[in-house]
Amino acid sequence: MIANNHNVILAGKTIILRDANVEDSEFILKLRTDPNKSRYINHTDNDLNKQMEFMKQYKETDNEWYFIVENLDGMSIGTCSVHKQPELLDAWKNKSLGIGRWIMSDKATIRNSIESDYIIKKFAFEKLYINPLPMIVHKENESVLKFHQKWGARIIGYSDEIKHYMLELERDIFNNNFSLFQKYL
Repeated sequence: MIANNHNVILAGKTIILRDANVEDSEFILKLRTDPNKSRYINHTDNDLNKQMEFMKQYKETDNEWYFIVENLDGMSIGTCSVHKQPELLDAWKNKSLGIGRWIMSDKATIRNSIESDYIIKKFAFEKLYINPLPMIVHKENESVLKFHQKWGARIIGYSDEIKHYMLELERDIFNNNFSLFQKYL
């Protein structure tokens, strides 16, 4: 696994993923407190100072990658990350880095959204050597659950406590299902 120097930039055809900064706090807070976008994510207080403090703490971490998704014009259109997953399963106790914090603004296209998910998964598999790749999805977030399952993720558990499914995606399955999404990439 590579150490985070907080200078990682991942490029696609229609977007880039760049490391999130304290200056992105207002954009992140706006996404995370939007009533439609925040239905299935952990509650975030609508407090800019708290968000800025969270981002300052993130910048001190060495085992987390938090990205701002930008279109090619440099407009921020979303977020995604690789971060510590809750240790809900014994299998995740020692390898609990997974993907999450995936929220796209209304300005993002379907292609931007799919490409951001592809890039973050590819980064986790190829640069961080995470395999299988864990993720959690709220039980009512059916469209995202189906999306991850289309990539080949399988449900391996459920937590009543947080009302989330635990999923895992194998690198080989991800690569084999690439053709399903290739038209967007």
